[in-house]
Amino acid sequence: MTYGEYSSTTCSNPASLSQHPPTWRVVAGNLLAGAVAGCAVETALYPIDTIKTRLQAAIGGGGLRSLLASGGGGHLYSGVLGNLAGVAPATGIF
Repeated sequence: MTYGEYSSTTCSNPASLSQHPPTWRVVAGNLLAGAVAGCAVETALYPIDTIKTRLQAAIGGGGLRSLLASGGGGHLYSGVLGNLAGVAPATGIF
């Protein structure tokens, strides 16, 4: 498509240039995008934070291998839903 064809299709109807989506739709889309992005980041980093916290609280040591053996890999996500309940609105507004 040449520039002349493009400009004739976009500028031929000046009324279409002034039509914008409703403000509520733009705001809702931005809030949703922020909430989804925050939840994705938190879900990806939650196991790392869980490992860090459990290793800091471990008294006898043992390292990561004993931590995973005692709790299993599935326990790395325990409590993530409660965390996401707070992260979604906070990152949506941010």
